[in-house]
Amino acid sequence: MRNLLFTYHQLIPTQPQLSQYHHTYRPISTISSKMKLFDLPRSEDEAIKLLQERGILPARRLCAQEHEMTLYTGNRARWVCKKKECRVEVGMRVGNWLEGGRLDFVTVLRFIYCWCHEYTSIDYCERELEMNTTVDWSNYMRDVCAGYLFASLT
Repeated sequence: MRNLLFTYHQLIPTQPQLSQYHHTYRPISTISSKMKLFDLPRSEDEAIKLLQERGILPARRLCAQEHEMTLYTGNRARWVCKKKECRVEVGMRVGNWLEGGRLDFVTVLRFIYCWCHEYTSIDYCERELEMNTTVDWSNYMRDVCAGYLFASLT
């Protein structure tokens, strides 16, 4: 079950929310079988790029006026519309499976990798990933698997 997908879902999803994101579920076998923990990205930019390559985060975005937006990273990853009449900014996490999450993208990738390889004891995640939300994230990953299975049956 842990090798089914490479994604995470919003906090405590309901059944409709689970099926809402069924198109974002991706097999993790390409990462878990070919990459090792220390091969995972070390910077936020690299992590975002990997998540975009896997189709987890959007590689492009349009504003409400249908203008192409530009991705800026730094203190906070965000999409920006450069058109004078718009100048709209949207956080990178808005409208995708990371919305509402606070972990940085590198930690998200490392946790998902560790979860797939069953390295997610509370002690391990606190020590190695410096996160104190291991139980919540493990539950989210389980919910994502359930959502994937539910979406594939319908």
